[in-house]
Amino acid sequence: MRLDDREQQRDPILDEIERDYITWLTRYYPRAVSKTMAFYHRELWDWVWQIELDQLHPEYDSFFGIWPRRGGKTTSGQLAVAALGARKKRHYGWLLSRTQPQANQKLLTIRQAIGKMGSGYLRDYPHMVRARTEDGVSLGWNTTRLICSDTSETDFIVEAIGLDMAVRGANIDFQRPDFIMPDDIDKLHDSPYLVEKNIETLTQSILLAGDETKVVLGLQNLIHRDSIFAQIADGRAKFLMNRYVSGPYPALEGDFRYEERQTQDGPRYFIISGKPTWPEGMSVEVCEKELNDVGPDAFEMECQHNVTKAHVNATFHFDPIYHVITRNWM
Repeated sequence: MRLDDREQQRDPILDEIERDYITWLTRYYPRAVSKTMAFYHRELWDWVWQIELDQLHPEYDSFFGIWPRRGGKTTSGQLAVAALGARKKRHYGWLLSRTQPQANQKLLTIRQAIGKMGSGYLRDYPHMVRARTEDGVSLGWNTTRLICSDTSETDFIVEAIGLDMAVRGANIDFQRPDFIMPDDIDKLHDSPYLVEKNIETLTQSILLAGDETKVVLGLQNLIHRDSIFAQIADGRAKFLMNRYVSGPYPALEGDFRYEERQTQDGPRYFIISGKPTWPEGMSVEVCEKELNDVGPDAFEMECQHNVTKAHVNATFHFDPIYHVITRNWM
């Protein structure tokens, strides 16, 4: 069947459904809107819904969501891929993670998420019905691809790319990606050298390989104070300059405080101040349970983006008072 014939058979109601992302999500993945969205979720979907095929984004080439742990980053990223593929707003994308096995696994979870979208989604977007993953070697190394097509003509492909394998000069003999999704590209104990190396790989091997209309979507925690995402958030990153940074948004904003109290079941932490940024998804009660489950240090870092503490073998800021050895001459 020719593409023109397929487009003529498109249900006219889809145009109305696709006009608004809340309507689209309610129809195809109601769990995403079962709780009122946080303001930062709307920032993401406002950006995603402006993406058009073969066109530059009208506002920002890249979007970085730095949200708290359990703030919906993973689900939002998976749904964004499902929406771009279904609505045919991109041709070919790269899902970028720290290592190739990690990227392959994340792509498989996206495939599983598409399979859970429901019968309405698969009926209205038949090219997503046969979404499948397969191995490939066209990059010069082993990768996993997600391929979506209902004809001999492929409609949508996402390729898993690991920073550890994306070396400069790799054999790129296929269509350039028009969207790139960095996910979990930082680690807590990264050295300054490794951060610099990964930035070089990202800018020289990944971003330069992209199509001129590419968009970049990144959803991740800060991880540590000199991570790639931390540098993107505070402006030190001198790449992807036309970016929208959604955050860093903590789970609890304002004067966040907690205290430890002795209870009949033993010591417990209690949150005594702080306003939830996503009341329906991460209430004070949910945050308090998380605080007791993971402890204050992890909660501060993962949910509040407090990455000011130093870590063994992690990055640090140079201070000549402590890091320069001098000799005093009499």
